[in-house]
Amino acid sequence: MHRISVIIPAYNCEKFILSCMNSLLAQTEQDWEAIIVDDGSTDRTLEIATRIAAGDSRFIVISQANSGKAAIARNMGLTLATGKFVAFLDGDDIYREQKLSRQVTVMDAYPEVACVFHDVRFIDENGHQLETYLRDASYLEKARGYLETEDGCLYLSTPGFYGFMSSEMTGMHTSAVMIRKSAIDQDELYFPEDLEIGEDIDLWFRVAKGRQVAFIDEELSDYRQHGSSVTRNNERLLLGSIASHTRNLQRVSLHLTNEQAKRYRSRIARQHRHLGYLYFRAGKFAESRLAYRQSASMDFHWATLYNLAKTYFPQWLVTAYRRNTSR
Repeated sequence: MHRISVIIPAYNCEKFILSCMNSLLAQTEQDWEAIIVDDGSTDRTLEIATRIAAGDSRFIVISQANSGKAAIARNMGLTLATGKFVAFLDGDDIYREQKLSRQVTVMDAYPEVACVFHDVRFIDENGHQLETYLRDASYLEKARGYLETEDGCLYLSTPGFYGFMSSEMTGMHTSAVMIRKSAIDQDELYFPEDLEIGEDIDLWFRVAKGRQVAFIDEELSDYRQHGSSVTRNNERLLLGSIASHTRNLQRVSLHLTNEQAKRYRSRIARQHRHLGYLYFRAGKFAESRLAYRQSASMDFHWATLYNLAKTYFPQWLVTAYRRNTSR
């Protein structure tokens, strides 16, 4: 049994799986097991993972028929995890060398903390560094009052943090999260398999509800953005985010002030508006109307009604509008 179980769902990432696995081998904390769940890859992902695993018994490689959902692969990994702590890493992403050691140190020092997360650096297909996830979004400034400084770059959540991460900025990224396995087992904190995208956000909400979390203001993992990345599909990303936040709005309602509830509804309404515009640009007018109506029902704006009205204009006029705005 190892202290840390790292869950790695992998699908058609033959270009990146070696770097992913090597980033674990390079960790300063070496007491880990890595459960790689190949979700029916059609390239050499499984072959490469199996070859590397043959040289290190800490790697456990599981192959399953393609489910098309990262949640199913991650949940398979969770059922096999034996570590005291659980971390997550997608097959095309990378851990920084001190990622596991920094988080385990926090977990050991603060037994009341159920989850610890950190900042993430975005990288491109070739590994070139792009922006940071949280620092460039002024996360700490936005979270003032909900995260209290503990020691250097370590922050502990206050009781209002769950409301903040719901209505303002979720903040947790899959490769940045480490959860105490006892919390997962106690409340059966698994990824919801009915969500195609946004299943990770749904779990982070449920982890933070009624529990203390910690934040390390360091970039300790790299998230790769490339052409086949799920988050490059704007429609799927918006639909998944809307579904997870709408579900959480019902869950968090008793934990929000009136102002936070208003901001949360506005946050979800903006996502519906973005989806409506995406459909409008694609000429999917029925879908666009539905998205704009849902936005207006959550947070009324005259601009939303104006955009809704445009979906009823003659199609030749809409085509001309799109042609002019794309110049």
